[in-house]
Amino acid sequence: MDLRLQVKQFILRENLIREGDHVLVGFSGGADSLCLLEVLRSLSSSLSFTVGAVHVHHGIRGEEADRDAAFCSTLCCREKIPFRLMRCDVPGAAQASGRSIEETARDLRYILLRQAAREITDLHRETRVKVAVAHHMDDQAETLLLNLCRGTGLKGLCGMSPEKDGIIRPLLGCRRREIEEWLKIKGYDWVEDGTNKSDAYTRNHIRHLLLPELLAVNTRSVEHLAFIAGQARQWDDYLQGQAEAWLADLPGEKVLRTLPAGPLAALPQALRTRILHIAIARVLGGSRDIGGRHILAAEGLLFSGTGAEIRLPGGWRILRDYEVLRFMKDEDFSGKYEEAEILPVKADIMVFPRGKNQKIPEKQYTKWFDYDKIGEPVSFRTRKSGDSLILAGVGTKTVQRYMIDAHIPERERDRIPLLVSGSQVLWIVGYRMNAAFQVTEETQTILQVTVHPGRS
Repeated sequence: MDLRLQVKQFILRENLIREGDHVLVGFSGGADSLCLLEVLRSLSSSLSFTVGAVHVHHGIRGEEADRDAAFCSTLCCREKIPFRLMRCDVPGAAQASGRSIEETARDLRYILLRQAAREITDLHRETRVKVAVAHHMDDQAETLLLNLCRGTGLKGLCGMSPEKDGIIRPLLGCRRREIEEWLKIKGYDWVEDGTNKSDAYTRNHIRHLLLPELLAVNTRSVEHLAFIAGQARQWDDYLQGQAEAWLADLPGEKVLRTLPAGPLAALPQALRTRILHIAIARVLGGSRDIGGRHILAAEGLLFSGTGAEIRLPGGWRILRDYEVLRFMKDEDFSGKYEEAEILPVKADIMVFPRGKNQKIPEKQYTKWFDYDKIGEPVSFRTRKSGDSLILAGVGTKTVQRYMIDAHIPERERDRIPLLVSGSQVLWIVGYRMNAAFQVTEETQTILQVTVHPGRS
């Protein structure tokens, strides 16, 4: 099938562009974005939309980047395509944020593309503006593999959506080789980004090394990975709809501060964890800082006793308060719990990198923890009200309930040291450790703590 017709059918099937839209193409000058720009320009008349282009100069790659900007400007001038050049300082922004050049460039690129779209809308309020980017099927496969390598849930399996938040991807149904073949047949030249050849970037490593190995196993690996992403999006959309419907049936405000623990616990795990994710995101104002460990810990509260609590990013906590989970700000807890006593405990503490085939010690007074999950310095203290931890195979349990269940005499409970990091209990010394900080296959750095009982 001709690539132009293929893209047209994809646009119509996914309802990406409607009559009267203005489509702003993110135009780098590379093969993918050149193909996107030319295909959309050729379809604009039959589908009744208009096309413009924006080139983002990232402030990296020196003369090569200047060459790319000039190429894009010249082509758009020749083809009479409205063009805009936007600049940003990626190296400076990356240094200020502590993030990688790759991540910072992507984020700033989308920020500027959306800014350009808003400015058009402000001038022509009757015009609906879409931003089109040139991700294709091979990019989708790479994204799915990257998410799998990093550890992903269902949302990571979805890969990139054909449309999300005003960003459309009309080439997602096309292979990279089809794009380049189409350009060659049409006689188009394009520019090459030199960084695309470097394996220093994670995505390039997957593109150049991992994906070819998969294609050697099955020549349709890319198509199959893209199909999985499409299926996952359908499952994710269904699950999201069910979760939002469940929350909508609850009385109260849009941002719920309490959730009924019993009914939530009775739901299938996939649904209840999605509900918790949505509820937490609403309270925090977004899901960027929410990790799987937060959802797992929140789910554990459903099977815990009154008083169990977990901390969330942004100064929030969730408290198990009899039959509900209650969202509360940290300051709401001030003065509610007695101060714990700092204990002088004789202990040896070591931090070292995880080696191959290391066996985790099975000793009562020596424990290994995943150091990278510990956000604050560790110390020893006595218990206090509200202390809780996640127990492997059990879920979240308060320290008080654990000591009762373990038949620890009441007169001894306030003498047992707890290893803590901030408000997190890492270990009831001599008894159980917090499963949220246990060493796993992904652990890179180990914190080893050995306590010497009876010595101070």
